[in-house]
Amino acid sequence: MEVTGNLVREEFCIPREQVAPRDPSEKFTVLVLGGSQGAHSINMAMVDALDHLANEKESIHIVHQTGEKDFDEVRFSYNQKGFRSADVRPFIDEV
Repeated sequence: MEVTGNLVREEFCIPREQVAPRDPSEKFTVLVLGGSQGAHSINMAMVDALDHLANEKESIHIVHQTGEKDFDEVRFSYNQKGFRSADVRPFIDEV
């Protein structure tokens, strides 16, 4: 596990040796968020990155918090680029 950014919960900082190994049959999860209001530049960068991830559609699961302003555009882009299983939401309460 690679930890980047500011995390809130202590369990995110458990050293790699103590984390149970990931089942290879499970999809790798990518969490994209730019704070509770979303961040337009992060949202658009991820939309652009989808073209580079096209070959990984079946092996990754994307959870993307967009904020209200970009939600419709970002969700449309995921669908248009074939990432229909992505979990795109304006806000994630569970974080």
